[in-house]
Amino acid sequence: MPLTSPFKFLDAYNKEDKDIFFGRDDEVEQLYELVFESNLTLVYGQSGTGKTSLVQCGLANRFAVTDWFNVYIRRNENINQSLLRSLKRHEVKENRDKGGFLRERLMKKREGVRRIEVVESPEQREFIRSLRSIYKHYLKPVFLIFDQFEELFILGNRAEQQAFYATIAQILDSEPYCRVILIMREEAIAQLYDFEKIVPPLFDKRLRVERMSRTDTQEVIIKSCSKFEIALESGQIPGQIIDVLSAGQGRVELTYLQVFLDRLYQEAAKDNPSNIVFTADQIARLGTIENILGDFLEKQIKDAQPKVRQRYPDVPRSSIRKVLSTFVTLEGTKRPQDIQEIRVGALTPEQVTFIVKELENDRILRFENNLYELSHDALAQQVANARSADEVALLQISKIVKDRYQVFDTTKTLLNANELQLTGAFRENLIEEHALSAGEWDFVRKSVQANRRRRLSRVTAVLSIIAVLTAFALYSKIQTTIIQEAKSQQEEMSFNLLMTYGNQYMYQDLYEKAQEVYNDALRIKPHTQEAIDSIQSARDKAKKRSEFDQLFEEGDMLTRTGSTGDQIKALDLFRRANRLGVNKGEVEGKIKELEGSLSGARARLKNQGEVYFRAANTRGYRLALERYELVAEIETLLKINPKDKEVAQRIKECKYKLE
Repeated sequence: MPLTSPFKFLDAYNKEDKDIFFGRDDEVEQLYELVFESNLTLVYGQSGTGKTSLVQCGLANRFAVTDWFNVYIRRNENINQSLLRSLKRHEVKENRDKGGFLRERLMKKREGVRRIEVVESPEQREFIRSLRSIYKHYLKPVFLIFDQFEELFILGNRAEQQAFYATIAQILDSEPYCRVILIMREEAIAQLYDFEKIVPPLFDKRLRVERMSRTDTQEVIIKSCSKFEIALESGQIPGQIIDVLSAGQGRVELTYLQVFLDRLYQEAAKDNPSNIVFTADQIARLGTIENILGDFLEKQIKDAQPKVRQRYPDVPRSSIRKVLSTFVTLEGTKRPQDIQEIRVGALTPEQVTFIVKELENDRILRFENNLYELSHDALAQQVANARSADEVALLQISKIVKDRYQVFDTTKTLLNANELQLTGAFRENLIEEHALSAGEWDFVRKSVQANRRRRLSRVTAVLSIIAVLTAFALYSKIQTTIIQEAKSQQEEMSFNLLMTYGNQYMYQDLYEKAQEVYNDALRIKPHTQEAIDSIQSARDKAKKRSEFDQLFEEGDMLTRTGSTGDQIKALDLFRRANRLGVNKGEVEGKIKELEGSLSGARARLKNQGEVYFRAANTRGYRLALERYELVAEIETLLKINPKDKEVAQRIKECKYKLE
């Protein structure tokens, strides 16, 4: 048996993995039904729940070959450009001498393209033309699958988003053979507000992919081990693996399961390479999934170091980490990059390319659609957590400059004095790391010039005062004033830097760390209202976060029971959590899901109530009353006919019959 692990590690399952894709039968069937009910389906869930695998492997294998033509799209540098490139890659130029006329006649007989008179833009016209060309050639429903759709909001700008919304609206309106599937992380759902205004049915057909249940996870472990001829020391092994990955909660992320099984395989191979057996001792040696991912990243970086230093002896040891950091946003998510555009300190393009290739060989990076990116979001968070405070501050400062520069043509607002102080404090680092482009440095220069002009009048006034003081032989006091001013400027710079650190921790929801840093800033400038307010804000958010977690956990537990009464209670809990404003995307997804479920339950309960009421006996009236009261509660909760006279009358009649 080869010692190479057969598990997927951080890779998603694809169509060819049908025989080893276990534990998602129910979700595959739900998704299969959804895509037939609408030409737009939203698939969402937390990172690591296996959303991409569900579509690429589960759904893809559910379709017959004649009913599935898939086009996978990632945003890359621009989602609209990527969509057009993906379509043109599949487009086939028609040869009218070899069946072109036949296809055209078949098209007329099928319910296909509905021609439209006006297309909003040349770009949209080109999208539609390419789509129709693909359908005309293959005569299959075309599925446009947008994976990691949240990248449009993390990395894209408003112009890119608006253009995409208009294109999708046009496709859905005019191309009935085309279906769109959006795959995204749950926490980004709140970003879909503007999209929904242009495409109202956006949330109509959606599937929330949850972490795998204990039963499904056991199925994956047992069937995978059987498929790969791996023995289990005892029947308790699957449960022990699940307990490690779920911290006793029972639900497991598919990505983490594959990583753990991959590492467990390697651990078992050390014990006996000729007979792989998973044991309790091996599980104990591996530790937690966080340790596994962190150890994996550290090991791969450590293994790459000698190769890089052997090729380039003068390259600093920190170079690999710095290259890796460019693939992670300030927020800790993946950032796909063109290898030609990566700039890291004094590294040459040749050195950067060598390091990137080594990281690809070590499975940390992968190459897709002409861009490199981290293998998984789980690694992105590990890289972000390993950044020093100075690195975070540098990223924060460069982001401030980039964001302000990007909207300057619209806002006409330059950097203010505090922002220029921070930029000045990190100027050498910004230059050394090539953090800013030539245009962005020019923007900084213009900001400095404007700030100097603003200060010129103040300086003139100060010089006049100095002249007067000199005339009165107060030169020594002037010197003291200058020294104090220099000290004050230094304190101001340190204060602003600490506040920047604190704001970054706030952005990452690390409220306790933010409080510590804000307190340090307050010690530099006591009684500063900005620091006092920030400390209070961090305390308030920490408290809200705690309240949110408790409400969300209680609501999530109630949701899993499946009973209507518990779903009503869960919806109330999620709404209360939502009002705290802590994690809008995650909880709003839950709310929309429950509202849809309860809306369907309302009609079902009402019909059941009628059936029981017509039974005209004590048991029937009691069961009918239970249903009607639930209907009334749902209607009030969803603000649907809150004063439904028919339901109110039935409740009254049931109570009368039961007296």
